[in-house]
Amino acid sequence: MANNSFSVQLGKERLWVRMEPARYIQRHTWQVRRHCHGNYELQILLGGRCRISVEDRVLPLQTGEGILIVPGEYHYPNSVEGDLLRFSLAFTPETPILQQVLQQVLSKSRVISIPEKLLQLCSDIFQEYAAGNLFKNEIMQAMLSQLIIHLLRQLNFEGIPSDPPNSLSETQFIISIDDFFENNFAESAGEELLAAELNLSRRQLDRVLRKYYGMGYRQKLIRARMDHAAWLLRTTDWHISRVAAYVGYTSDSAFFQVFRSHFGITPSRYRKQAPKEQP
Repeated sequence: MANNSFSVQLGKERLWVRMEPARYIQRHTWQVRRHCHGNYELQILLGGRCRISVEDRVLPLQTGEGILIVPGEYHYPNSVEGDLLRFSLAFTPETPILQQVLQQVLSKSRVISIPEKLLQLCSDIFQEYAAGNLFKNEIMQAMLSQLIIHLLRQLNFEGIPSDPPNSLSETQFIISIDDFFENNFAESAGEELLAAELNLSRRQLDRVLRKYYGMGYRQKLIRARMDHAAWLLRTTDWHISRVAAYVGYTSDSAFFQVFRSHFGITPSRYRKQAPKEQP
């Protein structure tokens, strides 16, 4: 990689960080046309004030604040005030997995407050670049790693879900999740219960479900409930209210609404149209 590109290791994943030397030393001005790109962009103000247009929003930025701009959002600085000094970098996830996780914690561009220790770290990076000492790149990579990791913590980034807990294989991990939904689809507090069983936080659980099933907990729960409700309608003569209660609905109207949304017809019509099965 070029001298202005560095890698930041996040567990087994990696970010590529790019810093343009010309951007290190820009003071008093910030002139760039409206644009978008495929990188995440970080701008931190060490001095002065400005206003940044991002899509249809205008976001004020002052000394001690930063803005994280997500890929694909058009943006440009539309005003600058005071003795402007900004710290700028761009970073790109190396893998789609890391990209997906970042999208969950940073779905759109946002302004964040930068702690004093990170402002000082930005100044130290400026000085290290300007000094050009021996092992400059190694020192800068270490400082950039520290900066990125602290900012991700501030965004409540929890990292990439680890391999299935308790040394389970991927197959065993999926079986555990499937068994849970098969046996606990009527539980109102099931999300917390499943997260606890898998030794995951709720955020990590959401990532795992989206990785293996392409959906969050609520979608997975509705699918499990509807699959079981449809089976009961095909194999029993239970009253629809009993079916609704059995799969976790305390309101018949709520059950009817979800069922119709899922299958496109009412439970009664489904029962009439579906071929009868033996339980």
